[in-house]
Amino acid sequence: MDVDLKIENLSVYFGQKQILDSISFEIPARSITAIIGPSGCGKSTFVRTINRMNDRFDDFSHKGSIIFDGKDVLSNDYPVEELRKKIGMVFQKPNPFPKSIYENVVFGLKIHGVKDRKILDETVKSSLESASLYDQVKDRLSMNAYKLSGGQQQRLCIARALAIKPEILLLDEPTSAIDPLATKQIEEVLEQISKEITILIVTHNIQQAARIADYIAFFYMGKLVEFSKAEKILNAPNEKLTDDYLTGMYG
Repeated sequence: MDVDLKIENLSVYFGQKQILDSISFEIPARSITAIIGPSGCGKSTFVRTINRMNDRFDDFSHKGSIIFDGKDVLSNDYPVEELRKKIGMVFQKPNPFPKSIYENVVFGLKIHGVKDRKILDETVKSSLESASLYDQVKDRLSMNAYKLSGGQQQRLCIARALAIKPEILLLDEPTSAIDPLATKQIEEVLEQISKEITILIVTHNIQQAARIADYIAFFYMGKLVEFSKAEKILNAPNEKLTDDYLTGMYG
């Protein structure tokens, strides 16, 4: 099993409050890993820690490490700009910029100094195609992204993340704010791009995890209770706590 991220004894604190407690597991490359668990168990904090999104909070601190390409991404020596180029993120609610569809997709490239119009045009096409959006918007790339539907906006955000060619894509409940049809479209996109990109998705939807995940990590009260192949977790979990959650005993 190729490993893309190695989480080693990760604990996270906001002030005196501990959110994550000694999390350790390895995230397989070019697959979909779903993070499941009840609200408040640390799922979103976990993925935001990987991408250094929590650094902006003054009371954030951590112990342990997250190893990517042989380096600890949580080290102060690891440039955040480089990290976010390699590890992209899509949030719970679609958050397109108040710009055209085209400018949304090329935003990251321009930040990194890409100005060649041919490269920008090709990236827009390939990224929108990867997000299954190109055919719907190819004739209106200059239109403001806010005019897209919610599901289209979220796929645009995925395209924007893909434009800088990340190795890993983090998604924090990306379908919770959109309708079932748009959810299905995004799940199909994720299954397709996971052949090339490692995907880590936080989801409150067990059925979604069952549909698309190759691996599942179950979090409870800041701890990793269980991590295994999705089929194993869903059909024969090792821990009673996992089984109770999956069967609706709590959550």
